[in-house]
Amino acid sequence: MKISTNASAVEYPNADCCAVCHGFDGKAMNFKTPENAKYIGTVAKENPQETSPKIIAVQLGVPMVVVGVLDTQDLVDIFTQAQALSQR
Repeated sequence: MKISTNASAVEYPNADCCAVCHGFDGKAMNFKTPENAKYIGTVAKENPQETSPKIIAVQLGVPMVVVGVLDTQDLVDIFTQAQALSQR
């Protein structure tokens, strides 16, 4: 089965839900320090094996509004979009 990806936030209908916390540019949450910033785009690119399970099953203790109601293609699109976001 081939899964296509959609890296355009404009085309991806659930981007607003993710942007509530992560921001449209992915920089609303810094997971490290200001000197060593790590954003969703940084982590998704550098450590996809950490990011993909969190998209599917959420970060423990952190509510994520759209997870659990999305199909496989939506999850792939979210991951692809995360990898396309700003790295720094």
